[in-house]
Amino acid sequence: MLTARGLIDDDSGPIDISLGYIDQHLTISTGETCNLSAPEYSPAAEAFLHGVLLITGADVVLAPGSSFSGVLAPGTKKIVDFLGLIPNSSLPQSQFTLVPMTGRSLVTLIQTYLAEAQCQTLQQPRFFLRLVGLRFEYTSPDCRIKTVRYCRTWILEDPLCHNWVSMDPSTSFMVAIDNSVYTHFVNQSFFNKELSQQMDVNLIDGIIRYFRQYNGTTLVPHDNFNLSLVSLSTKEFRLKLLFLLAVLSSIVLMLVVRQCLEMKRQDRNSRVQLFYRLQSAIKAPSRMKTPQLPRKQTRREILRDMASLN
Repeated sequence: MLTARGLIDDDSGPIDISLGYIDQHLTISTGETCNLSAPEYSPAAEAFLHGVLLITGADVVLAPGSSFSGVLAPGTKKIVDFLGLIPNSSLPQSQFTLVPMTGRSLVTLIQTYLAEAQCQTLQQPRFFLRLVGLRFEYTSPDCRIKTVRYCRTWILEDPLCHNWVSMDPSTSFMVAIDNSVYTHFVNQSFFNKELSQQMDVNLIDGIIRYFRQYNGTTLVPHDNFNLSLVSLSTKEFRLKLLFLLAVLSSIVLMLVVRQCLEMKRQDRNSRVQLFYRLQSAIKAPSRMKTPQLPRKQTRREILRDMASLN
């Protein structure tokens, strides 16, 4: 059981915004209401963008507020409930552009976006930004950004930033930007168009990756907005796989031990046979008749033998 949180470590202390408990059965339990049509921070919207961040490898993901709409009520939600928060059911497959930017250019882009929205109209869904990997505060109505922090280190086990730090204007970032925002500002000096790369990813891919990363659930590929889902627990599959591996390992170990014992027995028999052969080879000469040397004769016996020859 994991907890997805967005943690903002500012001067007033940590602000813990909990998305709820994520289990391994294709659901996320939310403990709060997430209004995606309001400019306030929404962990539900961040879940979409966090998935895009995982897919693209970006440091920051940016999308307009108009990408999301509606309210996510507390309770146990499936991925289809999250998909219902996307107002456009026919998203392009390539919805984001990966752009290298400096901290200064990124802040200028955000400030320009807010200024064009005139700030006081932020109650309109299309006039605010949704971001992941970046936190900023601004003044109203002049839209001046006061503080900017970015996530330097993520915790791999859940979607939680480990270390929020103040942005250095010279710091380089890889930013995944929604194409509507990128196209609107592409002719300005925020981006290097030659280094920009169109990414084959959209918000649907993002929320699916988010569920797969932190929910332990297997999903079948999707062909359109109406996803076909299969509730298969990766945890259960892994347990079965581990059990099967344990059984196979035991069988292999038994075969190896048996082979070793057989080789040891054969080696012992070979040694015994060799011992008996050597022992037989040593005893064999003792059973042969030893040739007898002529005994010593006396002088008289020698003369007698010589006389008998004549």
